[in-house]
Amino acid sequence: MARRTLPLTAAAILMLATWAGAASAEAPGRPAPRTEAAAKPETAAKAGAEAALPADKTEITRHTITAGGRTLAYRATAGVLPVTAESVPEARLFYVSYELEGVDKAPRPIAFVFNGGPGAASAYLQLGAVGPRRLALNDDGTLPPPPARFVDNPLTWLAFADLVFIDPVGTGFSRSVGKKDEKPDERAFFASRADIETLGRFIRLYLSRTDRWLSPKFIVGESYGGFRVAALSDVLQSSFGVALNGAMLISPVLEFGLSQGNGHQPLPWALKLPTYAATALQHGRSTLPKPAGPVERKALAEVEAWSLDGYLTALAQGDRLGGAAEQSVVDKIAGYTGLPKQLVQRRHERIPIGAFAKALLRDQNRVISLYDGSVTAIDGNPESPTLNDRSLEMLNAALGPAFNAYLRSELKFETDLPYLVLNPDVNRQWRWAGDSGRARGVSALDDLKAGMTFNPHLKVLIVHGLFDLVTPYFGSAYAIDQLYLDPAIRANVTLKTYAAGHMIYTHSAAREALFHDTEAFFRDATAPSRTQ
Repeated sequence: MARRTLPLTAAAILMLATWAGAASAEAPGRPAPRTEAAAKPETAAKAGAEAALPADKTEITRHTITAGGRTLAYRATAGVLPVTAESVPEARLFYVSYELEGVDKAPRPIAFVFNGGPGAASAYLQLGAVGPRRLALNDDGTLPPPPARFVDNPLTWLAFADLVFIDPVGTGFSRSVGKKDEKPDERAFFASRADIETLGRFIRLYLSRTDRWLSPKFIVGESYGGFRVAALSDVLQSSFGVALNGAMLISPVLEFGLSQGNGHQPLPWALKLPTYAATALQHGRSTLPKPAGPVERKALAEVEAWSLDGYLTALAQGDRLGGAAEQSVVDKIAGYTGLPKQLVQRRHERIPIGAFAKALLRDQNRVISLYDGSVTAIDGNPESPTLNDRSLEMLNAALGPAFNAYLRSELKFETDLPYLVLNPDVNRQWRWAGDSGRARGVSALDDLKAGMTFNPHLKVLIVHGLFDLVTPYFGSAYAIDQLYLDPAIRANVTLKTYAAGHMIYTHSAAREALFHDTEAFFRDATAPSRTQ
């Protein structure tokens, strides 16, 4: 299930559902059309500004599922919470929660889950890996023939935590209400600060209304949702009084400057190289030894070391690098990545992700997905420099109807309001820190460090797919090393990688490994302190 990239501006590189549109080998492409579940495009275009669900609309259903050899009886709630703040109008946030029945709620962990974009609803994580039902996929992460189906998920995280999936304003059914006699305007919510404040207020209100203040608390976010988690790890605790046990970041970008740069900064290029090598190794194009089993991070140790020790210093020399020294760097990059030496040298040893995806399997008339480099597709226009990856649109065409059907048939939630799985309008109108229109320089690293320092018991798990070209894993590895955490809490942050792409869980083996790693993480983060 390959996905596609957008402009490496801001959220474009984020999330699991960030964008689809033609991505150029030279530069990112345009956002895809707004994706919804069973609604006409013209209706969807107006939905965000003209309609909101009733503040008290709630549907509760009861279900059972077999997971881990035991039967789980659970209650599903599809509902709306009204959230107000001084700086923005009222918003009505749609959520779906799953609570295990027949157990004491107080000691049971509760996890708040959201996706990214900005502009992606939580349906991706909910039907992708975490919820009790999931979208049926092939084992290798590709889509089966239509129509879409959803099936039981025996690897649901409900086995070890209650789950609350939140749709930010402008996604799913979540909408702004607006003030009296005024037309709703959601743009007030399309800013990093307002977004974090709204999510924080939702979580605090939910804990109060469900009497879960004494439960162990976790936040989980994917892609830009991971950025949200890092920011909330401080804000929730310092501003909303919500102490956290764990924060989980899935395929995140913690520091936009490490992934975007401005084309002239050497570090972002160096941090992409291990992902290129992993992808080339997966396709048998790298000079690295091919492992007998799945590609693992340990097979990339040589590339990681050279990326910072040799490649970075060579890039820093700019056009002063030449002759035998330059040829040595070109040879090394071509060997690791499987790219032609002429291409590497022509681009001055700086390889855009689109160029890599277009060139790696050119001799087979195939392109690879930017969101999952292990997935290939026919190159319909091999002479064009444009990388035309339609896989995200294909995913949305399956996920949208599946989630729409699931809401109505099993959760009994009926409304004529369109469910917006992916809303690029949110991203296009997003305002970053300082109300600027650019993400470059935006970082959540200080927030993550502050949250961990404020609460030395907070555990952090960061997970990445090795074949994710959009949010390369080595960027997070580098960022963690730049936190300079106190030795007393340094072991509280862990990075794990999988033979998968941006949406780790689309591969069945990676989904199972992610389940077990997450279960262990929740168990570790809720274990009694040794000082007790």
